[in-house]
Amino acid sequence: MKALKTYFTAIAILTSAFATHADENTPAFVENLPSGKLAFRCLANGIQQLYVLDQKGVILPIANSPQGQFINEGKSLIHNDDGSMNLVVTNFSTGTKTPLTTAEIPMMGNTFLLSYGELSPDGTKLLSQFGDQARGFNIHVSNPDGTNRKPLTSGPHRDFYAAWSPDGKKIAFSRGDRKVSQIYIMDADGQNLKPLTKSEGKKHGSPTWSPDNVHIAYSSNRAEIRVIKSDGTDDKMLSKGVSKDSSPVWSSDGQWIAFRREQNDAAGNGIWILKYDGGAERQILRNKENMDINPTAWSQ
Repeated sequence: MKALKTYFTAIAILTSAFATHADENTPAFVENLPSGKLAFRCLANGIQQLYVLDQKGVILPIANSPQGQFINEGKSLIHNDDGSMNLVVTNFSTGTKTPLTTAEIPMMGNTFLLSYGELSPDGTKLLSQFGDQARGFNIHVSNPDGTNRKPLTSGPHRDFYAAWSPDGKKIAFSRGDRKVSQIYIMDADGQNLKPLTKSEGKKHGSPTWSPDNVHIAYSSNRAEIRVIKSDGTDDKMLSKGVSKDSSPVWSSDGQWIAFRREQNDAAGNGIWILKYDGGAERQILRNKENMDINPTAWSQ
């Protein structure tokens, strides 16, 4: 009986949160997900919110956070704690939030931590990005609580969107400036750094790994979704049409990629999905007026 009471209490907490935040700042639901849960961030009327969409079409608000990462087989989500730089873990079954990064973050001069963090697949390391405009933005690794932080990259580059490979052995990221950038790959300890894409004058970003470690999907010039093998071969375009597509995330079964789409037809703006091995694209969520939504993670 106690377990049943706890369950209904958790449901009441989550339902109350949804009722409080699901308003004009929530995007319009279009179609069910084929599998799992999709985390996405929404910027509407100056308010940023992280949400989770499930297969039943329920949009659950999580926090004021620009990113989220599913862990524990999709039962929990890592995200920033309501606009802060620290990370917490939200458990969906209980509604509780547990602090992840508790170490005091050094703030020297204009050096700062970007609102980003990704836990390694084995849960022992945390990726983050530190830097400033003068000295560049570099990728760092630390313990999950933020202690023992050390740089993996250095130099006057802008290194962003760092992502662990599913086996935890590699890290993919975007390196460049405001106009041009390429996808790079390196070992988990920062060794064997090499460019993955080599197209001139392009701005490539948002790399995301396939669950089998073989492919990396990424956005090119915020206009198309492409996929490339992790050895740098077989680079090809996936998304179609004249729209602007970006921010890909791979489903945990490796069959789907969700992405952000902008196009002349306002009704088509929002989050779309496509089958990795081909097939029609379809819309899952639609932007409302003055709204911008981006997928951040896709769980089982």
